[in-house]
Amino acid sequence: MKIKFSIPLTLVVFLFATAALNAQTSVVSFESLPVPGSGFFNGDTAGGSPYRNNFTITGTGAFGETLQTWEMDSLDFFNSFESTFGSWNGFSWSNISDNTTPGFTNQYAAYPGGGSDGAGGMNLNENYTVAFSDASYFNLPENTSLQSVDLTNTTYAALSMANGDSFGKTFGGESGNEEDFFKINLVGYDQVDRGGNQTGSVEFFLADFRFSDNSLDYILNQWATVDLTSLGSVRSVGVTFASSDVGAFGINTPTYFAMDNLTFTTTAVPEPSGLLFLWTGLITIYFRRSKKILA
Repeated sequence: MKIKFSIPLTLVVFLFATAALNAQTSVVSFESLPVPGSGFFNGDTAGGSPYRNNFTITGTGAFGETLQTWEMDSLDFFNSFESTFGSWNGFSWSNISDNTTPGFTNQYAAYPGGGSDGAGGMNLNENYTVAFSDASYFNLPENTSLQSVDLTNTTYAALSMANGDSFGKTFGGESGNEEDFFKINLVGYDQVDRGGNQTGSVEFFLADFRFSDNSLDYILNQWATVDLTSLGSVRSVGVTFASSDVGAFGINTPTYFAMDNLTFTTTAVPEPSGLLFLWTGLITIYFRRSKKILA
């Protein structure tokens, strides 16, 4: 008698269920990052501060305290601070709630007036991050798949677009019919520090005045949850900006945005020996059951 070798559906389901038990979904809310009295940290390590440039969130407690309880590799946000002029780029973090003061001096404020609590942009938490310039990127643990992130404008960028300033124009122009826009692209890479191959990109508009009906034009003033699943499995994510307001030296719109509640899933990959043991054991059980049926 010939016996057809096949793996029962119940066995396949069991294997996938076992793998799923090793997946962990995490939400980076930034709430436990220590905020200086100024209300923001931009990488300035002067004065014996315990802070360092690239800020890292790990289960072991960067900055000398427990930030999260993840059992995974670190999550790194690029930051570069230049002490001579006090300039920075990359990511900073903040809890500033000022959504009325225009200009560069208010560059660390999220336009909604606080961080996102994930409730459709209607309720606010304290901490969030602010990204500045195309230098912004972050690294993720191995075997990570991004799920979503909450994004919005900074007060500096939003009021520049709404009213114009010494660099940027008023979006829509005097007539309101000019088709202005301000957007970012989140680009996934399969290696850290924006290395290797791109895995995909997600386009997100922070302001859009391209509608034929001007009543639909908007400058984002609430937190919006953006789906990142199309980026696939990534090790780093970089940022690029684009705007309709471009001059001789590049984009005139302040190249800032605020970010909160970065959500991703990390899957622990079993050791090959462990997988072999699992397969051997399950197949042995299957054949024992088959022999009993044939007997």
